[in-house]
Amino acid sequence: MHRLFIILLIVISAAALVTHPAKAQESGKAEITNPSSGTTLIGVITIQGTATSPDFQRYKLEFALQEEGDEIWFPLAEITQQVTAGTLAQWNTLNVQDGVYQIRLRVILRDGTVLQTSVQNLTVNNRSQTPLPTPLQPATAIPPTLIPTEGPTPTSLIQQPPTTVPRPTIQPVQPLATLPVNANNDNPFVDAFNAIRNAFCTGIVIALIGALLATVYRIGHRYIRPRWREWLAALRGEQ
Repeated sequence: MHRLFIILLIVISAAALVTHPAKAQESGKAEITNPSSGTTLIGVITIQGTATSPDFQRYKLEFALQEEGDEIWFPLAEITQQVTAGTLAQWNTLNVQDGVYQIRLRVILRDGTVLQTSVQNLTVNNRSQTPLPTPLQPATAIPPTLIPTEGPTPTSLIQQPPTTVPRPTIQPVQPLATLPVNANNDNPFVDAFNAIRNAFCTGIVIALIGALLATVYRIGHRYIRPRWREWLAALRGEQ
């Protein structure tokens, strides 16, 4: 009886584990409605779809190159709000190189369950696009040229008859007479200055002569006079 109870408990637990993802899948939804498989992507793309669940926690959008081998998914967006038939995110395909890509939507529930869907065969083609021709600008109408109106006829010049009266001649200007130079230089100030200068020079000469005579006298009084006396005394002694 105890063994049967354990087996029954194991079966019920296994059934609950198997049916739980299915119930979660039925209660939630992960769907991408745009872009669809096989679409060519150019520029900024708006990804639309649905990401809902009663146990909703967040959803992730990712993209990867669709090549053989290991897939490396790059994040596009991670949102914590549910979306029903609306915009999931925007993808600027100008940031990736041209090629074939795939998009994956993953709805993550609070218990860790993941609902996911993907869209494949999305061709990014930005580099080989032919630029659209620039529309021609409308031609600007040229305003009509204004024709000048005729004005009054100009008056003809009146010719003056020649006259026999001679034209006045222009006499050259006579140069001003040169003032005579005072040869005698009769200027009282100059005479006074010359007199003072002569007196000063005369005084200097007299002072030099006096100094010279005084020097000669001192020399004679000091050196010549004693010898003169000795000579006179010697002369008297001989007599």
